Amino acid sequence: MYKKMREKIQFNFKWARRLQNPLYIFNFFLSLALLTAGIFFYRYQERTAQQTVKQELTTLAELKAKQINDWLEERLADAFNLARSPFLATEISNYFKKPDEILKVKILARLRTTAEAYNYADILVLDKEKNVRLALASPESSLSPECLKILELAGQSQKPVFSELHRETPEGPVYLDVAAVLVPYEQKERQEKDNKEEKIEAAGFILLKVNADSFLFPLIQSWPLPSRTAETLLVRREGEEVIFLNELRHRQRTALTLKFPLTRKELVSVRAVLGEKGFVEGKDYRGVDVLAFISPVPRTSWFMVAKIDRAEALGPWRTGSILILLVSIGILSLPIGVSEVLWQRREKSHYRKLYEAEARARESEEMFRILNESSLAGVYLIQDGLIRYVNQAAADLFGYTREEIIDKESPLIVVHPRDKAMVTENIRRRIEGEIKSLRYEFLGQRKDGSTLNVEVYGSVINYRGRPAIIGNLIDITERKKLFEDVQKREAELRSTLYSIGDGVIVTDSEGRIIMMNPVAEKLTGWKEEEAKGEPIQKVFHIINELTRQPAENPVERVIREGIVVGLANHSVLISREGKEYPVADSGEPIKGPGGDLIGVVLVFRDQTEARLAQRRLEEAKELAESIVETIRNPLVVLDPEFKIVEANRAFTSTFQVREEEILHRSFLEIEEGLWNIPELRRHLEQILPQNTTFEDLEIEIDSRKTGHRILLLNGRRLYHEKNQTRLILLAMEDITARKEAEAALRKSERDMSVILGGISEHIVYQAPDHTIIWANRAAAQSLGMRPEDLIGRRCYELWHGRNIPCAICPVARARETGKPQEDQVKTPDGRYWYIRGYPVLDERGQIAAMIEVTLEITEKIKAQLDLKVSEERYRWLAENAQDIIYRYRFYPERGFEYVNPAVTVITGYTPEEHYADPDLGFKIIVEEDRPLLEKLSTAEISQPVVLRWRRKDGEIIWTEQRNVPIYDEEGRLVALEGIARDVTERIKREEDLKKSLKEKEILLREIHHRVKNNMQVISSLLNLQAALIDDPRIKEIFKQCQKRIRSMAQVHEKLYASPDLTAIDFADYIQSLAKTIYHEYEWQLGQIELKTELEPIAININQAVPLGLIVNELITNSFKHAFPEGRGGTIWIVFKRLDEKRAWLQVKDDGVGLPEGIDLKKQKTMGLIIIEAMVEQLEAKMEIIREGGTDIRLTFPLPS
Repeated sequence: MYKKMREKIQFNFKWARRLQNPLYIFNFFLSLALLTAGIFFYRYQERTAQQTVKQELTTLAELKAKQINDWLEERLADAFNLARSPFLATEISNYFKKPDEILKVKILARLRTTAEAYNYADILVLDKEKNVRLALASPESSLSPECLKILELAGQSQKPVFSELHRETPEGPVYLDVAAVLVPYEQKERQEKDNKEEKIEAAGFILLKVNADSFLFPLIQSWPLPSRTAETLLVRREGEEVIFLNELRHRQRTALTLKFPLTRKELVSVRAVLGEKGFVEGKDYRGVDVLAFISPVPRTSWFMVAKIDRAEALGPWRTGSILILLVSIGILSLPIGVSEVLWQRREKSHYRKLYEAEARARESEEMFRILNESSLAGVYLIQDGLIRYVNQAAADLFGYTREEIIDKESPLIVVHPRDKAMVTENIRRRIEGEIKSLRYEFLGQRKDGSTLNVEVYGSVINYRGRPAIIGNLIDITERKKLFEDVQKREAELRSTLYSIGDGVIVTDSEGRIIMMNPVAEKLTGWKEEEAKGEPIQKVFHIINELTRQPAENPVERVIREGIVVGLANHSVLISREGKEYPVADSGEPIKGPGGDLIGVVLVFRDQTEARLAQRRLEEAKELAESIVETIRNPLVVLDPEFKIVEANRAFTSTFQVREEEILHRSFLEIEEGLWNIPELRRHLEQILPQNTTFEDLEIEIDSRKTGHRILLLNGRRLYHEKNQTRLILLAMEDITARKEAEAALRKSERDMSVILGGISEHIVYQAPDHTIIWANRAAAQSLGMRPEDLIGRRCYELWHGRNIPCAICPVARARETGKPQEDQVKTPDGRYWYIRGYPVLDERGQIAAMIEVTLEITEKIKAQLDLKVSEERYRWLAENAQDIIYRYRFYPERGFEYVNPAVTVITGYTPEEHYADPDLGFKIIVEEDRPLLEKLSTAEISQPVVLRWRRKDGEIIWTEQRNVPIYDEEGRLVALEGIARDVTERIKREEDLKKSLKEKEILLREIHHRVKNNMQVISSLLNLQAALIDDPRIKEIFKQCQKRIRSMAQVHEKLYASPDLTAIDFADYIQSLAKTIYHEYEWQLGQIELKTELEPIAININQAVPLGLIVNELITNSFKHAFPEGRGGTIWIVFKRLDEKRAWLQVKDDGVGLPEGIDLKKQKTMGLIIIEAMVEQLEAKMEIIREGGTDIRLTFPLPS
């Protein structure tokens, strides 16, 4: 018992130790975390799988619902287009009125084309009583209740309507029908013309039948991905049940047959018709759990259900979940097993390590002692404020023996008083546990009082149960002194680098910046603190100035090759701010004691100023050379022997020589001594010895190339610094043309004197005091004197009889202002003069004389006065006119130049308001009419134009405008002159007149309509009366009368439908009449072909009625008499214009013809009597030709 208790105590103790082990605790929480993570991952995977299925079902259901809606929209559009087609609807309407086999075939062909193009099972045409009149497949089939229902809805709504899916027979296919109201084009057009809103009366219906198996069911049953159970359902509510509209995947023959009660709410189809939408879970028609998405189909009572079995949808996830469970169990078991194994191994090695540790401790202690004793660094141990241990090196460092220090002295004995407080604080911080270890320096003091620099390092340990500090001591006096020397040297170097004018950047061996001076900071845009550690390429970014491509950084090349490198020409430094500096630089390696590269120094300078100075020098040189080359005067440079050193382009071109012909040749020997003129030679010989110059030396030369020339020469000495030689610069000016011009000027002055003397204007050349120097003949003759008699006299004495100048004299004003002056004056004898004064300036700009030009303008002034009187008269007329008269300026500035007062009466705006606002004339025009004014101003439309204006009080008035555009010499529109008249009353009267004419037109149409209807009534009465008569001959007479009345009724019908109520297109009338007669006789005759050649000609009612009767009689006679006993043939009807005044009507057949000996004019049948009377009424000529049948031709005059 005691043994079991002991074992139990040991077991509990062992597990208590295990549970206290951090590894077991860690494994417990790790397992808990893994278990939680596994549960969350399981849930997440389940939600993800469901979300994926939901997205697939949502996309598919919504897509198919939209496709079904689009398909239904297309079917409705097809029905609408067929029912409202102007040609098909009109043909069907005509067929309803009068069935025609040809028309039927044409209509069915059109419907069959539509059915084949859009895959319709059948297309039916029904009349307004909903009787099937035409059908592609089964015209005798009865209409289902669904068809009758949508036909009723279509008639009420006037819009296309589709039915529910249904079967015509229990075993038949499933159909969807689309119905639309058939509206003839004429009825629709008439309603739109009359602007009526009431419902259009249906002429019939179009019914399109679509087999659901052709498109709808395949669309519903399709599934884009492989699946064993997925399918799409189309359902709707029917009473208290849900009915399936399509064939199902897992059951056969279910369309419109499979139903479930609405009480089975676990079914997703039931929940769909009950109003649920979106993603749902439930059971399908098999009772299987499914995931589904419900989407209603727009415009229908249908619901789209996309579903898939839950087992299939979540199958991959469930497989993954089993794997997740197994992995989770494995992961949970792994830490527990690992923990147990580690614990066992730890327990086994625990006791082994205890024995080994004790042995190593003894060995380590001995080794520690040996190391301390042999160490060059001092080793110490401090505890309880005393030095407990120092090695021999530490004792020797401070000049003590070990016995003098150990367990006797405080550690402060070796510290200089300056640092004792610091050392005491550092010891306290470690002993009290603030820090574990510390390295610092202090100033030590030896036993003899000398000092030394000591670096100390110490850490806290537990020594014999109490804290102690163990560490080492190193004498750093020499090292510190060396470091101070290095710092001093570095400071000197840094000061030097920072003070030079070039930019300096120092990098390490990897090209990272260590230092840069202020000049480098300025040029690169980087501060030294920011640039340190950055790659040189980032801070010192250079490009080629010419190519703008990045240039190789010299630091990279120095690091790569280890040589001194200079920067290439045309290098540009791009600063951090984007500024550009042309730079020149060099890079030099920094090598260590062993010759290894330890860094690079880069020195560079800003070349902007140097480049600018060089560029200016080059520009100055180019400018000087350009001036020399482009100057128009010849220049030549001679050496002391008068040989040509240089000559500009003007010299070679002026004297027609080539540069290579004259360079280094004697100037005096060129062209056989052309320039060897003694006086020129004498001046040239004096320039160099005496340093003289000469100016304006005039010489004459006769060259065989350039002819006779007169030149002005200037010479001076030049000093050529490069060769230290003296040269002669000889500049020339060709004054041949000037000399010739001076001679011509003298001749011109003589000629001008003659001309001025002969003109009619008075020209007087005066001194500044008005003394006459010269006068022409006209001026002297105005005074009855000779020109030479006026010289020396003053003008105001001669012409005005005054002793002082006139106060308004233009000549005096010209003298005072220095500018030309002009004025009009009137002399005492009543004559008017136009006087102009011109100042004559000398070389200094001073007035040397005046010219007076006087013209008598008495007649001109009188004409101007007469014009002014005329203008006043016309202005009075404009000011008092009832219409607006205006002139609008476009150039140079827009605005009204003149508007008469009538504008205030008509618009309410004053002329001043028009002058103040240049756009007022456009603003008052109603916005819709402004384009008319612009087109009028550009002559795009003819004048006059009627515009609406808005008066100042807001009233709208009508105006009629006529404008005259004014153009300048360049063809530019500069002004617009016009007249505007208020025509509001006239417009109102015109509107009243139009309204009256419209009413009369409506009345006339109504009369034609009533006449036509009355004739139809008469025709119907005759038909009824003929039905009561047994005598065939009298019955035939009644029918003939009925047809004649119908021919006249058709005239009124055409007039009623014609835009022009006074005339009809007679060709169209003949076509309609001929077809009507043809259809009446078609059933009782053989194969008769009717051919027409009709030219559209408008005929008034006075001619249309008799012509209609004639055509009716002639066509009817051909049908009745030309083809007896079922004989076939052809009837031709030709109607065309012969010329502007006559028309031609021909009715011809190739039948049996008229019997020989019959004279139509002597026959007294009713038809022939009518023809003869109508021909006489028309003043026509009728010709009868009997060859090959009967050919009757009628020529009649057209109305003027």
